[in-house]
Amino acid sequence: MIGGFTQQATFNITVDYPKTYTALSNMPVTNRKNIKAHTMRANFQTTPAMHPYLIAIIVADLDTLYTKKTYVPLWYKDLTRARQLHFALDVAETATIYLKDKYFQNDTLNDIPQTNYVAIPYYRDDGLSNWGIVFYSQKAISYINEWNSIQRKTEVAALVARKVANQFLNKITLSCWSDIWINEGIATFLGTHVVDKIFTDLRMMDLFVVRTRCESLHLESVTNMPPVVFQINKSYDIKFSLFRYNKAFVLLRMLYHIISDEVFRKSICNFLNNQVDHIGNIEELHSSNIATILEMLHQCCCNLLCCMGNVFVESTSADNLWAVMQTALNESNHTNRFNIKKIMDFWVTQNQYPILKVTRNYRDGRTVIWAEMRNMSKRYEWWIPVTYTTETNLNFNITPFFQEWITSEQFFIHLPSINVNDWIIVNLQQLGYYRVMYDKENWLRLASYLNSNKYNKIHVVNRAQIIDDAYYFLIMKQLDFDMFKELTMYLSQETDYIAWYPMFNIFRNMLNHSNIFSHPEAASIKEHMRNIVYNLLEKIGYVNRVDDNIHMISLRDEAAEWACFFGDETCRKTAYKELQNYMTLMTKHR
Repeated sequence: MIGGFTQQATFNITVDYPKTYTALSNMPVTNRKNIKAHTMRANFQTTPAMHPYLIAIIVADLDTLYTKKTYVPLWYKDLTRARQLHFALDVAETATIYLKDKYFQNDTLNDIPQTNYVAIPYYRDDGLSNWGIVFYSQKAISYINEWNSIQRKTEVAALVARKVANQFLNKITLSCWSDIWINEGIATFLGTHVVDKIFTDLRMMDLFVVRTRCESLHLESVTNMPPVVFQINKSYDIKFSLFRYNKAFVLLRMLYHIISDEVFRKSICNFLNNQVDHIGNIEELHSSNIATILEMLHQCCCNLLCCMGNVFVESTSADNLWAVMQTALNESNHTNRFNIKKIMDFWVTQNQYPILKVTRNYRDGRTVIWAEMRNMSKRYEWWIPVTYTTETNLNFNITPFFQEWITSEQFFIHLPSINVNDWIIVNLQQLGYYRVMYDKENWLRLASYLNSNKYNKIHVVNRAQIIDDAYYFLIMKQLDFDMFKELTMYLSQETDYIAWYPMFNIFRNMLNHSNIFSHPEAASIKEHMRNIVYNLLEKIGYVNRVDDNIHMISLRDEAAEWACFFGDETCRKTAYKELQNYMTLMTKHR
């Protein structure tokens, strides 16, 4: 049975444990006492009303690290690994401070005095957020600047910040498992947003957008992945959740820019505070509730002594979230008015995405953008937000985000006259969840501009989008290889890792899925790939420098890896030397 969303309770938790160990749970300890020669008993404060599946207890031999500002504790097992956990602890503290200040300053969540973070060796999940206590795999949050990659740093920061956000969002009461994306999707968005703001050198939002959109669109192209919202009947179905959370992040980011930062922040805060209003206490426990209580205890899956005051909760679904956002939008000074539920119902219930096609008249400047809805349900009205910029009126600003809508009632739009000598780019900073296919002339103009010294006037996220979309259309035989080659040739001068990310992904795709490099007829493709990587390394060098930023280091590392794969001798010699240095560091910090 999958359940537990419609019940909440308060818990009084008592744990008996070995004297040389530490016992932790959702709440702070009220008292500890000896009950036997080698046994302690810990009584914890009564929890606020919460779902049974959020109850957690750990008994282990643990040491502690604390932050300097707010005294946040991180418990860990292996003393030799303590140095590797400092970055994660810093993220946890800073993210908590930021979220409280920007999003949850009026939130009534803070019934829990403090959150304990616990790093567990060989823990099966990267992270598990329970109310007041978060479990991490020690490996998943270990990071040392001297010998871990930028990708590792972003992964640790994103994971920790997402679990911090979960602490504020665990009060959300869902109607069923299929709505769990609300909690996890918002947590993923807020976690990424927080890291982007507090660790600006990571450029987390741009990197995560490019990475997540790239992977999400690819998965929906080649597999039958479920949409964000779908019926879950068995626990096995929940295993698809990671993809859903990432797609939910992309869609919530789109919504964030449609309704504005102010409206989004107000909506999230109001949505959480509404949860408290939905909880009503029932003072007496009737015999008819015994089966429910047993089921709740069964779900806790732990041995504890507890006394519960039963609570009835009115469930929350996506409709409640959209309603709160609609109210906040209507009360704002936002100039555009639209129905949020209609817009979002379409996006969260589809397991495919639209393709926008751009057709231009190069004599009079007229441009038409229309939507191709591939295998998409016609059950819902659809609303596709469209943004664009041109070479003459270059503007990649996305605040406020709105230019045009393509809808189920008007599935194309005519743009004002565009300079016939210009290119056009649609979907600024990849805010819309769709691909864009241009006519041949516009592709050529984009390629020419990218291969000029003005290429970086196009926003880096859109440079990445052009490469990723072009590869998709190449695979679908809607774009020829010569055009793809012209577009990607510019990467020889591109020194931003974020713009290169889709190309590295393309290399992996060609190698892992089709192994195209092994075919003799693919020699020209391999030669093209080798040339752009070789030319890049000639420009930026093979060896990291002291003044390199973290993205340059990551770019060089991945480019060198592929240069070695493509047979570059300079790369192979450099890689051998770097490996020796790495092994020395590993031995030093072991």
